[in-house]
Amino acid sequence: MKPVQAAVAAVFLLAAVMAAGAAAPGPFGGPSASSGAVAIGCKGCGCRGGPGYRGPNGKCVGWDQLTRVCGNPPTTRCTKEN
Repeated sequence: MKPVQAAVAAVFLLAAVMAAGAAAPGPFGGPSASSGAVAIGCKGCGCRGGPGYRGPNGKCVGWDQLTRVCGNPPTTRCTKEN
């Protein structure tokens, strides 16, 4: 094999290996953690970085709304989930 052909073959091999790695599933069988996916088994409020309280309207409460919606302490009007 000529040096130029060997270099071209190496580039194609490297590209194929990188493409296969990008399509491989993460440790939980789904998308990799770098895609922002939530780990399997985490359900409810608090799984995506929130405070983990469900408000009186049934929706998760964010950090910026915690005191206004839930009160102080948050368990006054909200339910702790995670």
